[in-house]
Amino acid sequence: MLLLLLISVMWTRPVDPKTVDDPLNRELTNEWRGWMQAAFVLYHYCMMTDLYAFIRVLVSSYVFLTGFGNGMYFINTW
Repeated sequence: MLLLLLISVMWTRPVDPKTVDDPLNRELTNEWRGWMQAAFVLYHYCMMTDLYAFIRVLVSSYVFLTGFGNGMYFINTW
């Protein structure tokens, strides 16, 4: 776990100031989805069944953010 934390800290990068005003910009939603994936892996790896409801909310949010990102991409490039 500490190795994964170290790797994630090494891959941080500055945020583009032009996209800070947009609350659901693509960079931000991709970062949220990445943290959700880390939570999913930790949930399964550590068998933390008491967090089941919270993980289900994260899964639903992940699906929404994926659909939202794809929808906005196709609207903007169409």
